[in-house]
Amino acid sequence: MRGPARERIRAAQSGCRGTLLIRPAPIPPEWLRPLCEAAGVYVGDVGGRVYELDVAGDVLREFVVPGRPQGLGLSADGRELYAAGEDGDLIVLDLETGAEIARVALGAGGFGLAVTPDQTEVWVTAPAAGRVFVLDRASRTVQSTIDVGGAPRRLAFDWSGALAVIADEAGAIRFVR
Repeated sequence: MRGPARERIRAAQSGCRGTLLIRPAPIPPEWLRPLCEAAGVYVGDVGGRVYELDVAGDVLREFVVPGRPQGLGLSADGRELYAAGEDGDLIVLDLETGAEIARVALGAGGFGLAVTPDQTEVWVTAPAAGRVFVLDRASRTVQSTIDVGGAPRRLAFDWSGALAVIADEAGAIRFVR
């Protein structure tokens, strides 16, 4: 990113350990998510690509990700990238190789995504279904489905992971314990 596009980057939500989740206004990526352990950023676009950028905004790598990736998340060790696919899958990439290592069918279009602070679960919102899918990170299986109603979009956890905050596209906020 260069010029005016770079100037319009704005903070959208806290990320891991004091870093920020940011989103540039003039380009199509749905999410930018900083690495927790390194100085880089991942950008997903609904055209089916995820880009790894350095802090200067230069593209380091590009991954093809099927299913129109929306929300992105990282494992704490920086080895895996999780993408909520609008076409209904959770896609897991190995960041060392860039290869897809798992795909979990959700049965509804994914949008928001968050990894629990203890790294045991990946939560994915499904706005059209009014649900949140809770996946076990190790087995890569859906453990439960939470019917929250409305159209849940974004979600985040408190520092302990005991409370999930889920924002609805209509402006409602739900708290799940």
